Amino acid sequence: MVIFVIILVLAVSYVGGELLPISPYVFIGEHLVLNCTIPESDEFRDLNISSAYFTKGNQHLPKDNIQISDDTALYNTTVSSTNDEGRYGCWLETPEDILLGSQIVNVDYAPVAITNFTCIVYDWTDGLKCDWSLGVDYVWKEYIKVDFWWSIPGGEYQQCPHLTNTSCTWTSSEYRGSSQMFIYITVKNTKRDVTASFQENLRTSQHVQPSAPTDLVVVGNVGKTCVTLNWGHEKSRPKLFSVIYESRNKTMIEKEIVGSRNLTMSICDLNPYTGYKFIVKCKPKDNGYWSANRTIQATTLQDVPLSGPVVSSGSFKLTRCIKTKRNVALYWGDVAEDEQQGEIIEYMILTPSENFTVYSDVHTLEIPDEPCHQTQNYFIYSKTNIGYSKDYSQIVIPQHTMVPVDNFTIQMVIVNNTERIIGTWLPVKSLTEITNITYTVYWCWYDPTHPLCQGSSLGDHKQPYQVSSKSVKNCAL
Repeated sequence: MVIFVIILVLAVSYVGGELLPISPYVFIGEHLVLNCTIPESDEFRDLNISSAYFTKGNQHLPKDNIQISDDTALYNTTVSSTNDEGRYGCWLETPEDILLGSQIVNVDYAPVAITNFTCIVYDWTDGLKCDWSLGVDYVWKEYIKVDFWWSIPGGEYQQCPHLTNTSCTWTSSEYRGSSQMFIYITVKNTKRDVTASFQENLRTSQHVQPSAPTDLVVVGNVGKTCVTLNWGHEKSRPKLFSVIYESRNKTMIEKEIVGSRNLTMSICDLNPYTGYKFIVKCKPKDNGYWSANRTIQATTLQDVPLSGPVVSSGSFKLTRCIKTKRNVALYWGDVAEDEQQGEIIEYMILTPSENFTVYSDVHTLEIPDEPCHQTQNYFIYSKTNIGYSKDYSQIVIPQHTMVPVDNFTIQMVIVNNTERIIGTWLPVKSLTEITNITYTVYWCWYDPTHPLCQGSSLGDHKQPYQVSSKSVKNCAL
């Protein structure tokens, strides 16, 4: 099989007309005016400029912006953004569309005064740097030239020793330490010879950034709640020092102290057995910028725990009462992190009859033969190497009480072809405030000789059915 591919080429005629100006360079907000004419030679005498239209790339431009007069077509528009940059063409609308001329239009922002001007004097005498923004993001940056001139009172203007389009820098040997400087900055578009300017009267004493504090150390022994810090500074000028650390409730605390060279600060609102990071920085006493940070870490010593372990109202398990006795199992969690104040090594459980101690990895205790008909209180203390907790956790087990339920009824139903007996009752009103209730349903096989299902002779036939929830109001047997 032979496949034929036919390619249709559309030719565009070019007659050598004019589209002026040549390579226009326009600022945003200005008018772009393109002037299109037909060649004056006799061979183009029959062409009519009235059919002219303009394009940008492959896009036809609005005819409302076109003015026709005699042998000239004008395209007039306001440049609104950098998207207006590109190749513009002037055409005559004919069966073959004739290109009279084209130009590349370049768009840019007009120069504006610099913005965000800031200066920093390093450590009073170690140099000066001023930074700024150009105000706009110029498209043709090669046409942007920045000049920086400065002087001191009574002196002549000099150029910046180390200049970029957004900064000027003096080294420590070049900076004279004058308290006042007059600054004049110009931004010039060299292609259009248009300039914008900026002036500043700089009070250098208000723009000092000291070097960071030195020799930050922890002094003496770290205590349970106190840490003492000491630090210095290379310059003896008055400064405001800031010490930042995390408080007991996890918020950042900042304390300030005024000094010059060697300072000491004691911080005494800390948690025991807690790692802290202390941040120290400084600035000139009156005005200026904060220095870089110096940091140091310290861990406070252990103390006794603030409380016992975490427990809840149901942190126990009971066996059935046998001859007024039952076995009790207690359960507890860890000590809350903010309450530990050290490494937990032991728990002590106080019971009405005796005390028990277990290691910190044990979270349960079984106690046999506890009385059924007395409310029992159990107290659990936690311990570090320093001692037992200041407070305790408490587990309360109510006494065992037998109370008949209200409105107990039974009925037989058939579920999936199986006979079921449903028992239903109401909660006991006198027990509504008690949270630990166990319902027990006793039942027995029917015996015609003992229709009431009573008496000691039926003891072997009774079987308990327990429902361990206060909210349950029925059960199926």
